[in-house]
Amino acid sequence: MFNTKVSELNSLKDVQEKNITGFAVSKSNKKSDMIEKTLKVISGLKAYSLDKNDPVILNEINYTRSKLESARDEEVASKCQIVHDEANSILTLLAEYGIVDTDLTSLQSSIGDYSATSQLPASKIDERHAVTARIGDVVNELKDTLVIMDNLVNTLNDKTPAFVLTYNPSRAVNSLKGGHASNGVNKAAKDPQV
Repeated sequence: MFNTKVSELNSLKDVQEKNITGFAVSKSNKKSDMIEKTLKVISGLKAYSLDKNDPVILNEINYTRSKLESARDEEVASKCQIVHDEANSILTLLAEYGIVDTDLTSLQSSIGDYSATSQLPASKIDERHAVTARIGDVVNELKDTLVIMDNLVNTLNDKTPAFVLTYNPSRAVNSLKGGHASNGVNKAAKDPQV
């Protein structure tokens, strides 16, 4: 059981120490790509709406780069989707304004890619928090096992005193939290009543 818990602890440590910054970078890159494609479609829609004197379309897609970049993760994809859908509804009229089917297909693909990755950094952080909590549980389980072992070792003192003499110092508690350092042997190893 002890070795199993140590193996679990090592596996949890590996998950906890994994670098997750790549997910945030990927999300940022996909957001930038989506915004660039959206701004191109907005430009074509603005040109059309100004040329045709259509304030309804102009108001529907009145997003600037800064509005899109500063929008919350869950809102920016929706804003880009509105632009896509508005352009898609009059696609045949937009060709002379520089917007064609492939622009909308590419924008829709970017929206999908961004939406799929936008929650990954947060989910990886949540996973890391869960692992950190589990590490505390495993450490406590290991401590409980060691207390049992300490007490069992004390029963061997009359049969194998040399083993007990080497075991007790090996169980010294070295505090890494600061404050007073332990002066040697685990309390349970000294006093089986603990």
